[in-house]
Parts: sequence; structure tokens; C-alpha cells
Amino acid sequence: CTIERACRPDDLRQAYRLVHDVFLHRGFIDPDPSRMRVRIFETTPETATFIAKEGDRVVAVLSVVEDSEDLGLPSDGAFKAELDGLRRAGKRLCEFTNQAVAEEYRKSSVPTELMRCAMAVSLTGAYHEVIAAISPSHIGFYDLLGFGQFGSRRSYSKTSDDAVIAVSMDTNRYRSPKKGLSAAAMFLQEAGY
Repeated sequence: CTIERACRPDDLRQAYRLVHDVFLHRGFIDPDPSRMRVRIFETTPETATFIAKEGDRVVAVLSVVEDSEDLGLPSDGAFKAELDGLRRAGKRLCEFTNQAVAEEYRKSSVPTELMRCAMAVSLTGAYHEVIAAISPSHIGFYDLLGFGQFGSRRSYSKTSDDAVIAVSMDTNRYRSPKKGLSAAAMFLQEAGY
């Protein structure tokens, strides 16, 4: 696979179609006639969407959404109180969202490589805290990368049972070398992120 930031219309269509199809299959969303999951957050120039491609086919996607006064973050729907607490503390936030991986790539290095791209954006964008609303079954992967749970289990969707927990990570842990980092954290840091 090749990993890149999606900038071409066809890549973005494929990326958001993959998100739609994976989320629909898991019961997280209702079908959309466009067969894409595109929210207002995906339409802003500040959103960075990374894709993994095999040839011309998008096989994985992960987006980084910047917090804004106008739109907030996608997770505000479920975790607004917690996010507002971070904002009041002066934290500049971004959210990792839309993570979808084709079945045959889920146990590969592709999700980790997409996460490295997202981490690079969070560090170069000078964000203080990275947020993600994840399935409770994914906590192990995020824990390895240094995320900690900060929001209790609830539904991300108002129309279906999409159980999620909120996790966050202080990006400063990757800005300067520190002793005692996990192997995953060292991997991210040694990559220059």
C-alpha cells in the first residue's frame, strides 16, 4: 500500500465511501443514498484525510479534524461536557475520526501508518490534545499509542446504537524525548513526529 493525504476528488470519494460502507456494515450509521459518509467536518480545508491505497483502490482512511468555534469537533455530539472542560483549560484540540479499514488490511501495519500521519498533523498543527471517539474494543490499540480514556461509554449516534468511549492524548509527550515511553510511542517519536 501507499499512504498519502487525499487531495484528489476520486480519492476523497473512495475514502468517504469506504467509511460509509464499513460503518454501515457495523451498524453505526444508516445507509446514505450517496453511499458516502460526508459531514460538515469533511468539507473544511483544515481537515486532513489520509488514505492507504493498493493501486487505485482506497483500502483505509483516517481523518484529522481541527476544533473550531463554529463547528467544534465531531465528538461534541456525545462528549461535549468533557471537550468543553479541555477547551476551558486552554487546550487546542483536534480529533482523529473516520477510521475505516478494508477487512483484509485490518491486521496489517496500515492502521498504524495512518495513525503516524495523523500524529504528524497533530504535532505540526501545534495541538495540545488529540481526541478520538472509538469502539470500546479498540482501546488496546489506542492505549499502546498513549491515549487514555476520558469519557464514559455512550452512543455516538442518535439513530443507532453506536457505543463509543472517548480517548485523548497529550501531544507534548511526543515533542521531546522522554524516558519510559512504550515501544509504540518510541516508534512514533523516532519517525520524526
